Amino acid sequence: MPRSIHLIASTLALFLATATGLARQTLYDAQVFEPVGEDPSLFATGMNEQGVIIGYSGEVQFDSRATPIAIYQEHVIPGPMPHESLNFPLGLGNASLIVGTSSTFPYAWVRGLPRLLRPALGLPQGSAYDANTRGVICGEVYRDFTGDLYPVVWPNVRARGVKLTGLGGVTQGAARAINENNQVAGYLRGLGGYGFVAVRWDHLDRIPKPLGLLPGAMNSESLCINNRGDVAGRSSFPDNTIEAFVYLDATQEFIGLGNLGSPYSYARGINDAQQVVGESATPDNEIHSFIWQDGVLRDLNDFIRNRSEPFLYVSNAVAIDSQGRIAAEVRLEDGPVPVTRIALLTPVQ
Repeated sequence: MPRSIHLIASTLALFLATATGLARQTLYDAQVFEPVGEDPSLFATGMNEQGVIIGYSGEVQFDSRATPIAIYQEHVIPGPMPHESLNFPLGLGNASLIVGTSSTFPYAWVRGLPRLLRPALGLPQGSAYDANTRGVICGEVYRDFTGDLYPVVWPNVRARGVKLTGLGGVTQGAARAINENNQVAGYLRGLGGYGFVAVRWDHLDRIPKPLGLLPGAMNSESLCINNRGDVAGRSSFPDNTIEAFVYLDATQEFIGLGNLGSPYSYARGINDAQQVVGESATPDNEIHSFIWQDGVLRDLNDFIRNRSEPFLYVSNAVAIDSQGRIAAEVRLEDGPVPVTRIALLTPVQ
């Protein structure tokens, strides 16, 4: 075959492969859940591999009077409130173990019943951010008067919290996510002279691995981890812009994910297929959910096929499981007090 014809054939094959890949971009059906009680909105914070979604109901985001909820088999179930205010479930291993915070104290909800987690370093205040199916919980404790903050794990709901090892004399930080291999993703404060730096603890009793920062960034923070050890989060810049990143363990690449048209993106979930979800600003200053895969960041709103009820747009995605299901938030109404609901986005072949 002459070289020119071979080049044309190769170019055409690449074009067809690219076009086919775009044509096969997954579509999603959106199931929107109705709130219970008098609160108008639902906000999502996490989801596990069984499709159990956690979050809270309230009037506004981070409502101090929010009610913790779990969505199990399509039912929105309010949870007990250990204290009158600041009740937020933040992570879960399985349906019987949900973790979070209540009135600035770390809590676990075990089979629906709240349990105060034991202090670490003598510090009772903090947050439990995530748990795995082994029952290991990660989070932070802090000293309220000084602002000192320490990454910790609780080996189980009955155990005292254990401080994770620092690095280079830096001990302060937080543990934000844990996988089934007991790898923990989080950050350390002041590492390398930066405000905070994303790290991963591969062993609970050893020093962590620094993951890096995006070029020109002044900090980075790990927010989620998959079972391959890949980590996603966000990196901030001196001009107050924020960009989502993913760290791929196999190649040790630290990749900026870009944005949807305005310089803000924030990664909140990653699965074992290295799909990353989160939120990003659009050119008209709306916050839309995104999915990043195959090196491309896309607006999830472009791929909604059916919806159980009308909504304006998908505003945030907080988790994605191994089946590709996404726990997200949708905006029903804009205005002085926007109305938000939780939605489960199910991929359609």
